[in-house]
Amino acid sequence: MFRDSRTIVLRGTSFDLSVAGSFDDTRTILSDGSESSLRVALRCEETGDTWTGNFRSEYVEEITKKTGNFKKFPVFAEMLLSALSQPNDVVNLDLLTASDVESIRSGNEAPRSLQLPAAKVYLILTYASAFDR
Repeated sequence: MFRDSRTIVLRGTSFDLSVAGSFDDTRTILSDGSESSLRVALRCEETGDTWTGNFRSEYVEEITKKTGNFKKFPVFAEMLLSALSQPNDVVNLDLLTASDVESIRSGNEAPRSLQLPAAKVYLILTYASAFDR
């Protein structure tokens, strides 16, 4: 079981970001019968607007595979906790709404603010090794 909560600033706005989950390094179904999973909750400090997402470990692994940088769920969870615990050059965190993604796809400037509530929020975890920087 893991849990962390931090206040983060994204594009000039403060958010309370909480992540919680559970995993076992060797299996998807835990000894208590529950599934490995990740819960992400986001609350804008200024407006109080919230967003929450729950993700099964298989989904997280499938998405990382589609990006071309597959990560097992426990590794992804550790990377996420690392990005939350201390700002660093190796793992960075960003959040985008569906409208942010569309704006970027259409070649427009990257969004300057994160607007909640949103039906979809994309958690972007960027990993850069020393040779990628």
